[in-house]
Amino acid sequence: MRAYYKRFGQRFWRDITTATGEQVLGAALTIVILICQIHFGVIKQGEVRANFLSIAWPYAALLGVLCLKHLVRTPHHLDSERQGHIDGLSVRLRASCEEIERLTTEPDIGGEILAVFWEPYQDPYSTSENVHSHYYVKLRLVNRNNVSCTIDEYRILVNSIYGDQPCQGKGRPSVIGKLRHPTSAYQDEMTFTESSPVAIAYDKSPKPPVRYQEDTWTQTRPLDIPRYYPLEHARAAEGWITFEVGNYIPHPVKPEDIRPKEYLAFAPWQQNITIIVVDSLGKGEHPIDGDFVGVAPSTFSVD
Repeated sequence: MRAYYKRFGQRFWRDITTATGEQVLGAALTIVILICQIHFGVIKQGEVRANFLSIAWPYAALLGVLCLKHLVRTPHHLDSERQGHIDGLSVRLRASCEEIERLTTEPDIGGEILAVFWEPYQDPYSTSENVHSHYYVKLRLVNRNNVSCTIDEYRILVNSIYGDQPCQGKGRPSVIGKLRHPTSAYQDEMTFTESSPVAIAYDKSPKPPVRYQEDTWTQTRPLDIPRYYPLEHARAAEGWITFEVGNYIPHPVKPEDIRPKEYLAFAPWQQNITIIVVDSLGKGEHPIDGDFVGVAPSTFSVD
């Protein structure tokens, strides 16, 4: 109760000083004028009391009315402040409950794009000459919530760094195979470099000499998240995903570079890539963004 009266007094004083500030200034100015009139003889000595009362009573009555008004309004203001505080706490409580529900019923999947390789392909069952794209993405996924799940779907959104070549496709866990690529493009614990002979034929040479070039390849292992070993809280899963993007060739590569595989001599380029992961609980899509991701040319084989 004491705390209420303290708040009441503070609010009343703030309101009354705000409302009566100009009136007090006007009253002080009127009194100064009255003193000047007495000093210069405009008002005679016997008329001072009557003139003072004629000025003081209206201001006293006005001040009384203002005090009465704010005595009535202050409880209303205090109640409005209290209700506003309660409403603010209710909003925060509701947001906290929603966040708790999300943390306890929905997986929160994040991750990182570790490496991206590209290879063109043509559909062998189609009569079209259109060239499509395979993107081989090494992905690391982490579940930040304590809600286990597997992955139902992978999608890729690709674009140039200038935003003028958007496209998308679907993905699946890669098979175990060899991803051959430029030596400087990527290296991890599953990357190997070996020399392979390359014959060079010269005119008037019965037996062409043999030189060796480095063959760099990385063994791909699928990003496998089975039902018996789902993506649990704080558990990371890492592996390769193969994405198919139809009727799409990235900017650095021209159609004439594909058949002779001249694209393999290209230096890695950059693209904006987003991987969309859909969890098995149907709670939503989890984007993994990668801006200015390095993409290197490659060839894939299962051997």
